Amino acid sequence: MVEQVATEQLVLEQVIAARLADPDDVVLARDILGTTDPPVIAAQVRAFVPGITGCPLFTLSVGAVFVLDRGDERIVLKIHRFGAGLRDFHTFDELTAVYAAQAALAGAGIACARVLEAPRRFAPGRAAAVMSFVDPGAADDPHAPATAVAMATEAARLSRVLSGSVGPAAGVGATLPDRTRLPPTLFPPAHNALFDFTRPGGEWIDRRAAAARAVLDQGITPTAMHCDFSCANVRVVGGRVAAIYDVDSVCVIDEPRCVASMAVHYTYTGDYPWTWPSREQARTFVAAYEAARGTPFTAAERARLNAGAIYALAYTSRCEHGHAGAAGMCEVLASAPERYFD
Repeated sequence: MVEQVATEQLVLEQVIAARLADPDDVVLARDILGTTDPPVIAAQVRAFVPGITGCPLFTLSVGAVFVLDRGDERIVLKIHRFGAGLRDFHTFDELTAVYAAQAALAGAGIACARVLEAPRRFAPGRAAAVMSFVDPGAADDPHAPATAVAMATEAARLSRVLSGSVGPAAGVGATLPDRTRLPPTLFPPAHNALFDFTRPGGEWIDRRAAAARAVLDQGITPTAMHCDFSCANVRVVGGRVAAIYDVDSVCVIDEPRCVASMAVHYTYTGDYPWTWPSREQARTFVAAYEAARGTPFTAAERARLNAGAIYALAYTSRCEHGHAGAAGMCEVLASAPERYFD
């Protein structure tokens, strides 16, 4: 028995060490977990989730995600930073709110993981939650027309549930993080530590973002939404949404700005290679969202929708410019007209 436990501990440490062989993941681990020492990270995970028998997957991006086997059960542990000045969660209460929303969404029939353990402290300045494991199988082609329609339709339905119009999530949206207003700086802080927005040569990107901000700052349509809806976080199988991940991305946000960002990013999978949506595909996404929403965007909302597209393209272009391994968004922005969806 002692030998079996020692072997299981070694497996977890080996999975962590293998991930941290990538220099980018070293940067992310230091930022998210506060350490890059595999035995230390493994000990923290085992202390949080006793009885681990395997670790099929460990990834790092905005948070740290462990897929863990615990006896016959497969679960997901997600670790977050929180604190003043951070992009995502300023307080522990915000984390609690987004996981309460996720629990309500799962109860309302949204295809997301169930919350098995609400967030609690993991380490100084960090908290973690435990969820069920959801794997619906191989995803459809991100560029298939049905993928855009399915994602946009589900994004609108999820927003209705969050806003309390249907299902048991009534009132949850009122407690979510409020991201309706953009920060005083041109961009929010980068979504992870890999991207340097101060790298010279991106001034042309900043000029386009600033022009879009002049429109976006004039008004908002506050709506509770999942603000990171892409094929990296949404699995479409057989023409329908079969799984939604990163539900901690729910917040109250300006609806046209959020929909525009979805539309210009939705084909992103996180795994190379991928290509961004064409302008026509982005238009299809917006039209499907409006149909599911039940009302078209007003003229003022449409202006913010167009500005939101340019701003979202500029943000991702700044990420590309500030980190090696560009994936083509700078080229998309360079040719994008101001009235992107018209």
